[in-house]
Amino acid sequence: MTLLSVDTGVVNGARVGSGVMVAASASGTAPVERERRGGREAMRATVLEEARRIVVGEGPDALTVRRLADRLGCSTIIVYRMFDGKQGVVDALYLDAFGRLEADLSALRRTGDPRADLLRLTVAYRNGALERPDDYRLMFDRGYLGIEPSEAARERTNQSFAILCAAVARLGDLGTHTPQYVAGLVWSAVHGAVLLELGGLLPGVRQPHGLRLLVGAVLDGLHIDGRGQPAAEGRVQGRRVRDSVSTRAVEPGSSPA
Repeated sequence: MTLLSVDTGVVNGARVGSGVMVAASASGTAPVERERRGGREAMRATVLEEARRIVVGEGPDALTVRRLADRLGCSTIIVYRMFDGKQGVVDALYLDAFGRLEADLSALRRTGDPRADLLRLTVAYRNGALERPDDYRLMFDRGYLGIEPSEAARERTNQSFAILCAAVARLGDLGTHTPQYVAGLVWSAVHGAVLLELGGLLPGVRQPHGLRLLVGAVLDGLHIDGRGQPAAEGRVQGRRVRDSVSTRAVEPGSSPA
């Protein structure tokens, strides 16, 4: 059997960084060998990818530190060192999923039409959910993993909502409504439509056209024209929103949390 030191990447036990050794296959292609080639971040990505495979292929209950270590061909010590147990793995999966969502939303370029930009943002949200349905369940179905993400992990997800709030702030005159309140309504509408589509419960609805109509109806119902404001002012207001955003939708007439 070939041995691989996770800290040094030296095979056959010739050198041992921390003394933690993991078993590799005879061909030397155990998943944890990525640590030797790519460093700690590559190893972390490998562990999370395997954890995701377990959740998707075997169900959330199958995800344990022991099961994960067995699949990777390594000691449980390695998983504990990197994630401090199952809770840490769950938090990392949760944050990793939100990171991809934020990347999708942040990749969109602004134009001179804030209303069209908001609609494009919601379409990107939908596309990400269709491309990564398991990530979507992991992010928004609290019972999916059988263990709640920590409060610290949930706080990190405010950044995704902040992107939507900043896009809403660019719409211009929101009347008596705050960007958080309007963004909460838009998100609620889009989220519901996406869940129905993922469940195959929107037969005959042509997307993303239907999504655009839905978001338009929310804005029109709030009497928000959405033609925007000067770009510089929009950027300043967007920064203020990101600094103060809360995941709770704010009722009209009340101040943001």
